[in-house]
Amino acid sequence: MPQPIEKVSVSTQSKKLSGSSPRMLHWSTQTTSEGVCQSMCHDQYTKIFNDFKDRMKSDHKRETERVVREALEKLRSEMEEEKRQATNKAVANMQGEMGRKCKQVKEKCKEEFVEEIKKLATQHKQLISQTKKKQWCHNCEEEAMYHCCWNTSYCSIKCQQEHCYAEHKRTCCWK
Repeated sequence: MPQPIEKVSVSTQSKKLSGSSPRMLHWSTQTTSEGVCQSMCHDQYTKIFNDFKDRMKSDHKRETERVVREALEKLRSEMEEEKRQATNKAVANMQGEMGRKCKQVKEKCKEEFVEEIKKLATQHKQLISQTKKKQWCHNCEEEAMYHCCWNTSYCSIKCQQEHCYAEHKRTCCWK
C-alpha cells in the first residue's frame, strides 16, 4: 500500500493523515458516524455555551446589583452630608439672625428705657416745682390754706390751734 498523504490542518497547523480518518474509509464513501458526531458536538457545545451564558447573566446580575447598592449607598451618604451641611448652615443663619434681632430689641428697649427715664425725670421736676410752690400744713402736712407767718401755714383752724398753742407761739413773729 502506498504511504498515506499528509494534510496540514489550517486551524491547528498539525499534520493529519488523510487515510486514517475514521469517517472516511474510502475516498468516495462517507461513514454515518459524522452526523452523530456533529449532533453530539453541537449539543455539547450548546450546553457549554448555555451554561456559560447563564453564568455570565448571573454574574452580570450580581455585579449590577452590587454597583446599584454601592451607588445608592454613595447617594444616600452624599444626601445625608448635604442635609447635614444645609441644617448647619440654616442653624448658623438663624443664630446670626436671632443675634441681630436680639441686639435690635435690646437697643430699642434701651432707647425706650432712656426715653422713659427722661420723661419721668421731667415729670418729677414738674411735680417738685409744683410742690415747692404750694404751702403745706406745719401740723399734718396737708396742703395749707391758712398762713400764719413766713414759714408756717395750716390746712385748717383746728391744726392751727393745735400747733400754734403748743409750739409755734413761742417762735412766731406775729405774736
